[in-house]
Amino acid sequence: MTFKNVHFSPWVPDDYKKGLVKNNGLISSSNYDGKRLLVLGESHYCLHEEDSLNKGLTNDVISYYLKGESEYEPWMSTYTKFERALHGKIADNFEREELWNHLAFYNYVQTALVSPRVSPSPMMYSNSADGFLEVLEMLLPDLVIV
Repeated sequence: MTFKNVHFSPWVPDDYKKGLVKNNGLISSSNYDGKRLLVLGESHYCLHEEDSLNKGLTNDVISYYLKGESEYEPWMSTYTKFERALHGKIADNFEREELWNHLAFYNYVQTALVSPRVSPSPMMYSNSADGFLEVLEMLLPDLVIV
């Protein structure tokens, strides 16, 4: 997928088109009868300039998180809290992978921040609007969770 106004390409796995369904009050994967879900994050932060140039950073981050091979890192809490909200419980490795392989993820702000807990500037938000609209047009999500 090629985007004109997007720097950090969204996470869009092959099963995104299958969507997710609500099953007994919990969210689960689907076989083409579910809702396409786009999860919208705020931004990336990069301590090294070369990371901020990486157009595949979003995909790298989600892939790294799903591998689960590293020690827990503070930034991972965003993803685990989101999973708990959708699953209603702590997801095991299979549930985690199933969930992330059926939804898209995109960070709105397309300029990397220099450290965590720093808010993007109003200009960063404004400069990212066209990219977000392009992602919506290409992915056509049924739902967006912000």
